[in-house]
Amino acid sequence: MTDSEVADFVYTDELIDKFECRWGEGFMSPGGAPELAELLRPVKIQSRRVLDFGCGTGGFTSLLVSAHGAGEVVGVDIEPLVLARAERLAVRQGLADRISYHCVSPGPLDFATATFDFVLSIGAIVHHSNQPQLFRDFHRLLRPGGQLVISDWYATEDPFTEEMRRWTSEGEHTFEMASLRQTAGLAREVGFVAIEIRDRNDWFRAETRRDLERLNGSLWDGYVTRFGLDAARFARECSKTFVQLADQGQLRPGYLYARKPQEEP
Repeated sequence: MTDSEVADFVYTDELIDKFECRWGEGFMSPGGAPELAELLRPVKIQSRRVLDFGCGTGGFTSLLVSAHGAGEVVGVDIEPLVLARAERLAVRQGLADRISYHCVSPGPLDFATATFDFVLSIGAIVHHSNQPQLFRDFHRLLRPGGQLVISDWYATEDPFTEEMRRWTSEGEHTFEMASLRQTAGLAREVGFVAIEIRDRNDWFRAETRRDLERLNGSLWDGYVTRFGLDAARFARECSKTFVQLADQGQLRPGYLYARKPQEEP
């Protein structure tokens, strides 16, 4: 997500199918149900109202209800295609009465102040070019005492390697990279308290290797059949890049937890 005008939507059905072939229905990044369970281990969302920012095709959104007992989840994204797939998934899983999806425009979210118990975001904030504004909006949307829970892609604070520079600045996708520590400082600046961070580079290094092994092994023939040899080779090269960036310590997924104070100063 960026604050610039969005002229063309990024995702196509074929691209989403490629992601789901690797990571499962509803998921456009690695980790799935085990990674969500790990992220939510320190918090309790049972019966709570949750905003899922950048919900994508809804795999995590559905799990918030089916596996973790959220009372209501509101998923938001800027792309109608991914939201349509998320809605179909919720219907098939019998969760449509507790999940709603909203297509939003870049910029402040059009929800009432202090209306959510949790704001959760997985892998979406890295796409947002105005993160201070975004964190102010998260703070506004949370009820007093509400919690912010983020899992996202972060960068090292060391100088970028040539591979990291290319990954962040070239190609169809560019990324607004900050370190986990810098992001915690931003959360503090906008008024969040009880901030905790957790680096997940060790998990990421193992996960990238598993992904590459599967692309070279059990997924290869099916991927080639569905998407063609060139697409399979491209996916494998992208996976090799992730392995390299993880080993370099340049690309570092991480968790951030923060709370809105019970009373404003």
